[in-house]
Amino acid sequence: MRAVTEETFFPLMCVVVPAGAADATEAADGELLDALISFVNANRYGLRNSLWARDPDVIQRFTDEVTNGGVLKVNDSHIGTLPVLPIIGGTGLSGGVFGEANIPILRTTRLQGISIGAGEPGHFDHLAAAGLHQVSGQPSVAVRLGSQLLTKFGEPATSPKGTALMEGMARFWDALAAAADADGDQRLTPEEYRAGMTGAFVSSRGGFESSLRPLAEAVCALLDTDGNGEVDEQEFQAWQEVFRTAPEHRAIAFQHLDTDGNGALSVDELFAAMRQYYTSPDAQATGNWLYGPLR
Repeated sequence: MRAVTEETFFPLMCVVVPAGAADATEAADGELLDALISFVNANRYGLRNSLWARDPDVIQRFTDEVTNGGVLKVNDSHIGTLPVLPIIGGTGLSGGVFGEANIPILRTTRLQGISIGAGEPGHFDHLAAAGLHQVSGQPSVAVRLGSQLLTKFGEPATSPKGTALMEGMARFWDALAAAADADGDQRLTPEEYRAGMTGAFVSSRGGFESSLRPLAEAVCALLDTDGNGEVDEQEFQAWQEVFRTAPEHRAIAFQHLDTDGNGALSVDELFAAMRQYYTSPDAQATGNWLYGPLR
């Protein structure tokens, strides 16, 4: 179709294989995947390509064999962005000599930019390549949470709010890694994590101010979508959903934090609660309701 072969921006074609289809034999699936990969690689423009699949062999083939495109997204938001992956453009007619890889680590190595939402092993780890894995597994969680928050609130990673949030996440994990990895094995045990949180943000003079305050301020700024200095319950619950607070606890948490009962949290109120949650030794502190009741 000319719309696909000649259009330079966002032609969308979905290939869906329903489970249990009469002709969905293993051989037919293999032929369809062959055709799909060939079709993608034959496109002259090389834009971003996305795949949703459960079969690890399908994911492996897609990431190994699709070479036409600046970014491949697997089980991940097609429009969501990460600060360590290219954002716009593509290879072929859509890009220059380096295609879409405007991120230095990809541009200098000529590696394909790949985001795999399910975290399947055996693929290029873009977070590690960008230096965000300070302690095994942990920063990827922080960066993933930050990316999910930005997607939830429709905020680009390259905007001032998006940049502040992702930089805050990285600064938080840098401080935690420095204080927690006592044996230097690049892994955190639960004991090291607890000790690291205390050492980095509670007992350390200025630890909260230097490492956690920028993140807390960035989260508050993101939640305050209209800039009126307040966070309503809907915005609060959207944040809590990303952080996986139990659904039945989100409304209760909001009610406890809304100390004046006006139906909204001031940014100052929310920031104070975040400070209490991470630093206060008082088990009855209001901020301890930030993510629901303590256990």
